[in-house]
Amino acid sequence: MSKASPSRGLLAAALSAGVVTLGAFGGVASAQTEDASPLSSADVNVESIPSEMQVAIERDLGISAEAYAEQATAAGNASITSTRLAGELGDSFGGSWFNSDTNSLHVKVTDNAAAQVAVDLGAEVEVGGPSLSQLDAASAELASWASGQGGLVAGVSVDVQSSSVVVTLANGEEAAGLAGQVPNVGVDVTTQQETAERRLVEINAGDGYFTGNQAEDQLLGICSFGFPAYNAAGSPLYLTAGHCYGDEDYSVAYRETPGQEPTLPLERLGDFDVVSFGENNTDFATINVTGDTIAPAVNTWDGSTTTLTGVVAPIEGMEVCKSGRTTQYTCGEITHAATTWEGVNDGNGNLVDIDGFEHSACTEGGDSGGAIVAGSLAVGITSAAAGNADGGCEITDGQGNPIDPISLGVSLTSDVLPHLDGVAVLTEVNAPVIESPEDGQRVGEDEQVISGTANPFATLSVQINDQTAEVQADADGAWELRPNDALPVGEYSVTATQSLTVGGESWTSEETSLTFFVAPAAPAILEPADGAESDNATPTVSGTAEAGAIVTVSVDDKEIGSSDADADGNWSVNVVDALPAGSHTITAVQVIDGVDSATASVTYIVLDEDGEVPPPTTPPGDGDGEGPGAGAPDEDEDDLADTGANFILPLIIIGGVALAGGTFMALKFRRRNAAGTDGIA
Repeated sequence: MSKASPSRGLLAAALSAGVVTLGAFGGVASAQTEDASPLSSADVNVESIPSEMQVAIERDLGISAEAYAEQATAAGNASITSTRLAGELGDSFGGSWFNSDTNSLHVKVTDNAAAQVAVDLGAEVEVGGPSLSQLDAASAELASWASGQGGLVAGVSVDVQSSSVVVTLANGEEAAGLAGQVPNVGVDVTTQQETAERRLVEINAGDGYFTGNQAEDQLLGICSFGFPAYNAAGSPLYLTAGHCYGDEDYSVAYRETPGQEPTLPLERLGDFDVVSFGENNTDFATINVTGDTIAPAVNTWDGSTTTLTGVVAPIEGMEVCKSGRTTQYTCGEITHAATTWEGVNDGNGNLVDIDGFEHSACTEGGDSGGAIVAGSLAVGITSAAAGNADGGCEITDGQGNPIDPISLGVSLTSDVLPHLDGVAVLTEVNAPVIESPEDGQRVGEDEQVISGTANPFATLSVQINDQTAEVQADADGAWELRPNDALPVGEYSVTATQSLTVGGESWTSEETSLTFFVAPAAPAILEPADGAESDNATPTVSGTAEAGAIVTVSVDDKEIGSSDADADGNWSVNVVDALPAGSHTITAVQVIDGVDSATASVTYIVLDEDGEVPPPTTPPGDGDGEGPGAGAPDEDEDDLADTGANFILPLIIIGGVALAGGTFMALKFRRRNAAGTDGIA
């Protein structure tokens, strides 16, 4: 990666970690987890889909805009859930895909414990087979073997649905002869022969931006703008393809006027800043915007815009639309969510590799650098495509049969943003999310951290009752507030808004609010001791609490009495009605200033008349009959054990859509893992 230097290469992207800085209210700054994201759920409204995209959706996908909005929402949420599961399950995660017919997420896992986690998040689950990390390792091993076959292997990719690795051989009899020589890599491997000539699309004239020289008297080529972006300082940027950059002499972006031949001098939009083409398998660039302001939107070709509502990772089966100055809106399906194209000619005779995702939307020259979206969700930037030598989207295989277009996009979340220092996609500024505490939650006196998500680098105004603090979100949009002094027991109202300034434009969100309680610690039950056994059916329950607190005692969820803690904190409650022989749960809660504490609990066993511990009985309603101990428990209620795990779905928000150009040569596919890291060892 370079600062607008002649070094060129294709890019790979991922989410970058950030640091939260805190203002007033005695808070402290804190870094957040790597998967923090301002997008906690996806929501695509049909009103956000411009008319020209609707035409492309109906033409290319065969569905209505209303159906697509529903599908894009489901696909965005599936992407968010899949990203979370990949991080949560680790080596138990076998990969995922989105079914656009049923709008459902499908996940493969290696064991039942992982299956329960995925089921709890609403996924359709298949148990068994290798993990995605095993498939990635096998793919990397085969890719290494393929690189020594003299161009006879065109690609290596992971097929999640079949839990296998696919080796794509080049055309010709010699390449076909390799089918029986593929190494054993410990997972299922299938071979196929490529059917289409794949290459980067040539850059040509059209509607987008020109790359030219500093003297403003020469133009080199034309590409499409991707997504509006900004850095931590609030400086406006555009994301585009790295291969659109010329060199140190051709490093300026000039505005293209639609429908007009370029007449020098053109209006200068800005200069290429960070450029990466081929380095770390990447293809991205940033353009500093000079003079213009930017908005959280993608331009359409009828003069309107579509507002960006978030950034999500690509997922196999997601249907996306790409925007470019040559072909405008075209739509297709993501066929490989993580792929490496190898042996791409960079135009200078050098072969480079590009990480990204494959989709079937038509892409032609000049579309490079343009946006790829799922409705209003930013997904990636256009990099390359496969096609006929004379261009066009009606491509054929070696026998002249029509086949779907093959295009390569670079993922914002795994191939672009992780390689940029403190750069975020500009999306709509909505009310921030407060993730912790939840509305109505009771927290302990040592759990008073207020945290959530917002737009990256946004400034949040957080009011707790009558005190206000300012907090800055990090590069992932995560923020948190920690009071210097513990809040006393009581009820608290929290209200938060966010504001963001990029260049000369500022946005302030609506507010979000909730109520939480700081609860006292649980009282201590000293008598009877936990697990005590006795023939005393009317024990005295005693312990300690805060002086003056009201302590309420229950046995087996039935309240039996209360006691005021004295000046030393001592309290006691007598069990009046004799307890039957058997095991009992005794609980105690203290109330201070009207707020209930956490619950203290002990087990107490009353011995039978023989001084023995009676056998356990089945609780009412758990058996086939009526009353305690009646019937046997239902053994068929759940196939998967209840793990009791609850998950908050985070969002990955980063965006950029762009189209690519160039000349595409032989390539190989390499599956990368769902977390966005390179799957090649």
